Amino acid sequence: MRPAAPLTCRLARADELERVAAFARRAAGVDIPLPCWRWKYFDNPAGAAGIAIALDGEQIVGLMSAFAVPFRLDGRQLLASKMEHNDVLRSHRSAGAYFQLATTVFQELVDRRGIDFCLGFAIQETRDLSTVMMGFEEVGPVAKLVKILNPVPHLRRKVKLPLPRSLGTLAAVGKRREARRALGDLTASRFEHFSEVDDPGWKDANPGRLFASREPSYLEWRYAKCPQPRYERVQLRSGRDLIGFLVYHTFEEKGVRYGVLDECFGLRPDGVWPLVDLAIGELLEQDVDAIVAWAPPSTELHRSLKDHGFVSRPAPRSLIVRQLSDRVPAVVLTSEDSWYYTVGDAEYWLFPVAEGWSAE
Repeated sequence: MRPAAPLTCRLARADELERVAAFARRAAGVDIPLPCWRWKYFDNPAGAAGIAIALDGEQIVGLMSAFAVPFRLDGRQLLASKMEHNDVLRSHRSAGAYFQLATTVFQELVDRRGIDFCLGFAIQETRDLSTVMMGFEEVGPVAKLVKILNPVPHLRRKVKLPLPRSLGTLAAVGKRREARRALGDLTASRFEHFSEVDDPGWKDANPGRLFASREPSYLEWRYAKCPQPRYERVQLRSGRDLIGFLVYHTFEEKGVRYGVLDECFGLRPDGVWPLVDLAIGELLEQDVDAIVAWAPPSTELHRSLKDHGFVSRPAPRSLIVRQLSDRVPAVVLTSEDSWYYTVGDAEYWLFPVAEGWSAE
C-alpha cells in the first residue's frame, strides 16, 4: 500500500461551490442546492462563515464547515460558531485528516473572531471525534418529540401490508376541529417577512437561559431568505397583541409525510400552549402523518408538547459545545437545563440522505 499523500486544507471559494455540492452528494448522500451553500456560508449576516475543504491533489476528499450564530445568555449578547457539515471519504478517513480540517476551521473562522463558544448537533462518530480531539463536551442527546397524527403509514412500514392511507385520515378531521376550537378568540395569519410581526415585547422574550437569537432581523435571514425549503410562517395574536409565531416545513420519507416544527416561539411562557394548538391544526391541514419537534426538557415548549400528546423518541444526534471565553461559564454551557433549541437551530431534516446511497 502506497503511503498516504499529505492533504491540503483551505477554505473553499464561492466559485468552487459546484465542486463542494458534488462532494456532499458523493460523501454524504445529500443533494444541497448551490443557492443554499451560498446563502449559509457567503451571505451570513452574523459573522465568519465558510467551508474548509481537504484536497488530495485537486480532488476534494473532505470538508468541514462552520458559521457564526448570535446567541443570548441571561439577556446578554454572545456570538457562537456552529459546526455544520463534516464529511471525509472513507478512503481518506484518519485522525490526521479530521485534525487538519478542524485546525483550518478554527484558524480561519473561529480564532480572533470574537467567538464565545462553539456548538454542534453531532452524530455519534462526530461527537466522539470532537470530544477526544477538539475539546468539545457533550451536553446530552437532542430532546426529540413526535406526535403521530395518522398511524397507517407507520403501520404499513412495520407490517408490510398495503393498508390505504385514508384509513387514518378520518380521525384527523376531528383532531383538526379540536385544535382550531382550542384557539378561541385568538387569530392566526400567515406572513412573509419578520418585520411584519415585530413587537415591543419581542426584546423581553426569554424561552430559556441560553438560546440562539430570535431577533426579527436574524430570523429574516434564517427563514425568509433561505432558498430551500419553503418555510411556512404563521403568527398568532390576541387582538393587536402578538402571542408568538410558528415556522414549519414538510417533507416525505419512505411513504411517511412529516411536519417539522422549526419554531414555536411564544413571547411569554403562557403563549406557548396556544401556539402548540396552532401548530397541530396547521400541520393537520397539511395532511402530515406525524409532527417532529425538538425542545429541551426544562423548557415551556417541551412541557406544552408533552401535554398535547407528543412523546419522546431517541435521537441520533447530541448537542456538543466548547467554551472559548469566560463570558459564558462552562457550567452553564454544558448544562442541559440552560438550553433552549428547536429543529430550526439545525439543518436536520432539510436534506434527507438519498435513498439507496452508501458511503464511499
